[in-house]
Amino acid sequence: DGKLAGVAFQGLNESQNIAYAIPIPIIKHFLTNIERYGKFVRFGWLGITYQNMENDQLRAFMKMKPDQTGILVTDINQAFDQHKLKPGDVLMAMNGVEIANNGTVPLRTDERVDFAYLCSTKSEGDLVSLKVLRDGKEVDIQVALQAHIPLVPLLKYNVNPTYFIHAGLIFVPLSCNYISITTGGDSSKVPPEFATLIQNGKSRYADEQAVVLSTVLADDVNMGYEAYKGIIVAKVNGAPIRNLKDLVARIDTNMDPYVVIEFSNQGLLVLETAKAKQATERILKNYRIPADRSGDL
Repeated sequence: DGKLAGVAFQGLNESQNIAYAIPIPIIKHFLTNIERYGKFVRFGWLGITYQNMENDQLRAFMKMKPDQTGILVTDINQAFDQHKLKPGDVLMAMNGVEIANNGTVPLRTDERVDFAYLCSTKSEGDLVSLKVLRDGKEVDIQVALQAHIPLVPLLKYNVNPTYFIHAGLIFVPLSCNYISITTGGDSSKVPPEFATLIQNGKSRYADEQAVVLSTVLADDVNMGYEAYKGIIVAKVNGAPIRNLKDLVARIDTNMDPYVVIEFSNQGLLVLETAKAKQATERILKNYRIPADRSGDL
């Protein structure tokens, strides 16, 4: 009858009649953006953390009237430069659609979905109108949606890997590409910490990355550190790192006698600054690696 239900794009190995399809709203979003902008524009994201307000005591504490519903904003993602919502606001409606105390909005007859559905029908940069209860008073504000950038990037194709080598230590951003390669695509082998970051990791900044010590190229300078691989870097010389470029800058400009690298599992790795720099050249030559870092660094 000429109608499209979706586009089949993936099957499930070792199973029967199980496959995945791209639904119509996603296809329409893509085609509309191509027609409007000549390129794909990512889905909109409000950038908030919230909690439901089904408890009547919580609603009374937030000065809500019996006929008012909504969700409580508990945090604003710092990737938004300026956000007109504030922690403590009660988000009551978006684009005229009222949000229930359990965070849902109407979809079809007798059906409800999470209010984030309203954002997913918009694109990055689109304005949405919000009705908010702030200090017991209703206010109307407009917010420009941003794209949700996951802390752990999804699979990318036809791109060169980003890396940095120092004293035989190979640092990379945590990504699904890295996880796929190191686990052979076996989800059961994904370290629990990585799985948590994939599912629940939140970027506080637009350029934030989780940095991993991927492996160690054996050398006298890093003797005893061979087992330090596949772990998240937390700090360099006591300072939290924001991304791989931040780690590189801190090591390149370090004037202390030692480089101290701390990991998320509380482990510690210490290198003498002078010895580490000298060893890096030797290691690159021995392993026939042309550069200590990728071109994008």
